[in-house]
Amino acid sequence: MGGVAVALAGKDLRTEFRSRSGLAALLVSQVLIVLALSFTVSLQDDPQRRQALLLEVTPGVLWVTVLLAGVLVLPRSMGREVDQGTLDLLLISPLRDGQIFAGKFLANLALQLLAVAAALVLMTVFLEFSPGGLLPYLMVPLLLGAVAMAALGTLISAVAAQTTARQVLVLILLVPGALYSIVLPGITATELILAPQAEGPVRALAALGGVALASLALGSLLFGFALRE
Repeated sequence: MGGVAVALAGKDLRTEFRSRSGLAALLVSQVLIVLALSFTVSLQDDPQRRQALLLEVTPGVLWVTVLLAGVLVLPRSMGREVDQGTLDLLLISPLRDGQIFAGKFLANLALQLLAVAAALVLMTVFLEFSPGGLLPYLMVPLLLGAVAMAALGTLISAVAAQTTARQVLVLILLVPGALYSIVLPGITATELILAPQAEGPVRALAALGGVALASLALGSLLFGFALRE
């Protein structure tokens, strides 16, 4: 099963990198957000106030990136299968629903992580953000959030794939749930990692981990049903 899923994910990633339109839209959005925040931070004359403001906005920027990738990039894979007429071929192929879901999920997870990496690079360049030794800890909530978003986005993309307004439907179905179950706990965990407090990020990380596991389980169970309805 693993080899088939990896091959399917590789096919989707090659197609996405060749088209580049979804990734380009995501990158432009990231650059505009970071530039706007860079201008805001640069208005602060006091270096300490500038650093404090940077720590305040960093979690939001990172998690907006996760959400943007979910909205702009994740629906494209299933949409292409429908537009190119390959979805029916997938459904009648010997592949099991779980293998198709795993392949789509792995491709979407790779795109999520790419978006996070791009956001970190842009923030380093334009905002002089330097997590230093905190980077490995910072990646824990971001990885959990990326897993949850990729799994949830893959399932919702399957639901919306055969509709005429798939992008709007993905927006309606994905954003409210992801905002409260993934983005807000992620922001909390990131804030507590960058500016440690007595309570620590354990509770927020546990919430993110639970959402990631639940999203994977729901996606595995309901993906085939969503494709055929």
